[in-house]
Amino acid sequence: MSVRMTGAGISHTGNSRLGDSASDIVALWGATGTTQPSATNQAAVTTTAFSTLTLSVTNVSTAAFFLVNSTQAATLASLVNEATTRAAALTTLVNQLRTDLIASGNIKGSA
Repeated sequence: MSVRMTGAGISHTGNSRLGDSASDIVALWGATGTTQPSATNQAAVTTTAFSTLTLSVTNVSTAAFFLVNSTQAATLASLVNEATTRAAALTTLVNQLRTDLIASGNIKGSA
């Protein structure tokens, strides 16, 4: 069954819901209807705190340049890798959400 609301829509009090189950087909603004999007790319991104790194300045030759010991360098490399991994995960999630929003007609996806 298709229900079409145009103009002012329906006025009522209480909660509103589109679709009773994930398999119900819903569309907005004339988009082709789709079931509730579900993809592994929608998984939550890790939100645990980053590790910390304390650098000690040694062998200073200029104010803008310093050397760190090998342990600090390894920790720094690990933190950069962790940040890169999280950035990639966030990019994947945002792209999946964009795809799902376009599919359901919530956003157009372009100007």
